[in-house]
Amino acid sequence: VQNDWGVTLWLLTSDERRPHLGGNKYHKLAGYVNQARSQNVQHLLTMAGAHSNHLRAFAALVAMGEFSGTALIRGEELNDPARHSAEIREAIAAGVNCVFVTRGLYRQLRAAHDASEVQKLVAQGELPRSVFIPEGGHGLPGTVGVAAWAAQAAGFSEVYLACATGTTCAGFLLGTTAPTRIVGVSVVRNERSVMETIGMLAGNEAQRFTLLTEYDQGGFARVYPGHAEFCNRLSAAWGVTVDPVYVGKAAAAIADRAQKGLVTGQTLLVYTYNE
Repeated sequence: VQNDWGVTLWLLTSDERRPHLGGNKYHKLAGYVNQARSQNVQHLLTMAGAHSNHLRAFAALVAMGEFSGTALIRGEELNDPARHSAEIREAIAAGVNCVFVTRGLYRQLRAAHDASEVQKLVAQGELPRSVFIPEGGHGLPGTVGVAAWAAQAAGFSEVYLACATGTTCAGFLLGTTAPTRIVGVSVVRNERSVMETIGMLAGNEAQRFTLLTEYDQGGFARVYPGHAEFCNRLSAAWGVTVDPVYVGKAAAAIADRAQKGLVTGQTLLVYTYNE
């Protein structure tokens, strides 16, 4: 794609670009979908924040009709319909059973590994036989789905992508081989958590991973002055939406590092955005 940074830059998009279900969201969920199919399970169980992109993606998946779904949503006060976010309304319209839980219980759910462990914590009657999708599609099945997509990154010197939990980065490590390096650009301040995730999910391939923490622009959903204009210019030049929170921060990292002579060879930017 066109740039004025002196970089031979390519953009990897997803073939799956349905509304709210594309980019890395689709590929993380695809691993769990394949697990459900292999186990002949028709119900998906997840957990999500009230305003999360994961909830939107999960709703879009359930709306396709192959699976029913339950979402455990942080905040018991959201039992009041007047307090529903746009994402919750979309989920309910898609047929998702939304269960609102206390923040304390939600923290406990983050340690659950499967649907049976969730059932022990959630007193909502017997849940259907389910495949459990952790918050954000985190976990090994999520990386398996991403790794299939990442095979298209073979042969590049460096692959840059926005990094929130580390699951997508781990998938790219599993889907590529040396000498390709995977460069995660932090969009939230959780370096320790990301590195633990990479180590757990990518094993020895973690040696090919670099996490850049200096481009989060103050934390999630925060941006520096001028960043929106930077993203708008790229959107116009590339013909896709370069969002300021994810793809835009990864692009800004490439631009800055290129000016410092730190980007050489064939470079790939992963387009994770889909709304």
